[in-house]
Parts: sequence; structure tokens; C-alpha cells
Amino acid sequence: MKDLSQIEREIEHLGSSTKEFLHSREESILDNLNNNIDAIEKDTEEILLRHKGELQEDQKMLLLAIRHMTPKLRDTFGEFEPIINRKPMYKDLDVPLMIDILIRCIKSIVRSIGESKPLDVTVMSSEIELLESLEDQHKRILLTYLMQDWRNLNEVVHLMKVGESYKTMCTKLSDAYSLAKRSVKNS
Repeated sequence: MKDLSQIEREIEHLGSSTKEFLHSREESILDNLNNNIDAIEKDTEEILLRHKGELQEDQKMLLLAIRHMTPKLRDTFGEFEPIINRKPMYKDLDVPLMIDILIRCIKSIVRSIGESKPLDVTVMSSEIELLESLEDQHKRILLTYLMQDWRNLNEVVHLMKVGESYKTMCTKLSDAYSLAKRSVKNS
């Protein structure tokens, strides 16, 4: 499906813009991130409307899962805003790897819709396990920052929310994929 390649490009751009923001902490990049999310929402909605009769149930479910995830992405980027002018604690965290995992997860779902070929759920599960491992590691690092100085609380809380959001989004997409495929088998 041609429209899906546009969503995939927007998702890739979202990942690279997020990493660029983490590197430069320029507030203008946050606007670009929100524009990417708007584009993903718009493109997803257009596919759902334009191809309404052509889409299989599992494809609809997965597109709805992606559309449902976009406000959560926006909320996650909102967590970056309060830490723009703070100490860059996230440089000690592997947030770019977390972003890569999330982007790979979303792109895998998008590709599975367009190519109608099954997604390797074990690969996605191992990615989620890696994300959980990173999140645990980040929590330990962030708690160390908090013990050093309680004034780090604001940044620590926001960075913990980011990691939790990424893990939750990947898990929900994986669950949506499994549910969609089970519904097709049972039909």
C-alpha cells in the first residue's frame, strides 16, 4: 500500500528528530516532532478512510493501534520540554537506543500491514525485553542522580516517564499485533 510508505518515512523522521533534539536540546525541534505526529495521525486516518472497504480486519486493528499511539508519543515529547534547560542527565542513558527500538517496533507493524506477511513476534518480544532492561538500568542511574541531589527530581521523573512510555507503547503494539493475528485465525 503506497500510503504506508509515507507513514514509515514520517516514523523514521520522528526517530531522527528525537535523537537530534536529545543532542541539541533546541526547542524548535519539539515543534517538528509534533508536526511529525500530526502527519502520522493524518496519514493513518486517510488510509483508514480511503481504503475502508479494502482493508482486512487485522490491518484496520493495527492502523487503529498506531493512531491510538500517537497521542502517547506527543505526551512523551511533552516530557522533554521541562528538561530543555536542565543538566543533560539523559546523556548517561541510552535513550537513542530506546527510540530506535520503538521506531523499529512501529515500522515492523506498518510493514506487516502493507506486505500482509507475518511479523516475527519473537524478535519484537526480544526488543521489548531489551527495552525493559534499558529502562531498569536507567532507573538505577536516575536514582543515583536523585541521591546525589534532590533538586534533580524534576528531570529524573520526566526521564523515567519517557522510558516507561516507550516500553508501554512497544508492548501495546505487540499485543495489538498478536490480537489482530488471532482474530484473523479465528475468522
